Amino acid sequence: MANRHREYDNEMRGVLFKNSYKQGNEKRPDYRGHCQIGGIGYWMDGWINESQAAMKYMSVRFRKKASDPPDLGSRRDACAEDGGSERREEDKPLDADDIPF
Repeated sequence: MANRHREYDNEMRGVLFKNSYKQGNEKRPDYRGHCQIGGIGYWMDGWINESQAAMKYMSVRFRKKASDPPDLGSRRDACAEDGGSERREEDKPLDADDIPF
């Protein structure tokens, strides 16, 4: 059986998924995801647009993963007020003694 838990180098790679939270609001991104550049994690947002020449394209925005993704809870608003420096307990690194196996 192949090892399903192989380590991959995710540097300069990312993924985008169709945004299921768009709910008819055109200002929300059409796609959402994440990537890693220079060892730093970023959230990605993508919008499908059309140029004046009627060519479709995707515009993207990158944000450092300093806080939760937007629109997924009010917690992000609290983080934004203090610059995103506050970390949730579940976001803190685990100590080897915290792992139950």
